[in-house]
Amino acid sequence: NWGLSNDPTKQNYYGYNYDRITTDFEYADLASRFGDGWSLDMKVYTYAYFHRGYNGEDPNGEFPNGTIVNGISYPNDVPGERMQMHYRSIGTIFRLTKEFSFGDIKTGVWYDHQYNARALYEIDMTMGPDASPINTDPNTGVAYYVPNANGTYTQEYGINRLLTQELQTLQPYLQIDWKPIPGLTVSPGLRYSYFDRNVNATVNVKRPYPQAYDNTYDSVLPSVS
Repeated sequence: NWGLSNDPTKQNYYGYNYDRITTDFEYADLASRFGDGWSLDMKVYTYAYFHRGYNGEDPNGEFPNGTIVNGISYPNDVPGERMQMHYRSIGTIFRLTKEFSFGDIKTGVWYDHQYNARALYEIDMTMGPDASPINTDPNTGVAYYVPNANGTYTQEYGINRLLTQELQTLQPYLQIDWKPIPGLTVSPGLRYSYFDRNVNATVNVKRPYPQAYDNTYDSVLPSVS
């Protein structure tokens, strides 16, 4: 509550400046040993982060009150922002080991899929923290321009950010643990790393127009220890 006030007519009112954050984490693990020196370890997991944040447009008090909602001016209403960041990861780690007289051969794969949705809206705090996005004065630069049906750009809605992202990671590997003498293990290995990132934005961060792109990266990663 540092620097906030008890006055709901001001943008630094404590009821307009807060965050709601929840998380969860779950996993299942299957471990098994079976004949001829084989062993298996497999995990499936998911974790998430859900964040909704609210703030007055300028809690320092330098930005004046006043909003325009659906074309109607409310000169005394308190402008503010509502942000959203919803993130979830789902993945699996699979390991298979075979024991030999000279050491172990290990193989497996890690796969992870992440999805997140982000948004930042200009809202009328006087009407409530879950109010619809507000119109903004084109001279203030508060909201980024949003495209309308004919492809031109207007500040019709007051949306600063609206996008989704997906990240995918795939890493299969093969490793040999060779024990030539007692007390010494030599482990050469080979891993293939693949990473894909795509963004689909109605309003991208710091860019006032739609943008969508997909980038992939991959590499073969040898190692020895």
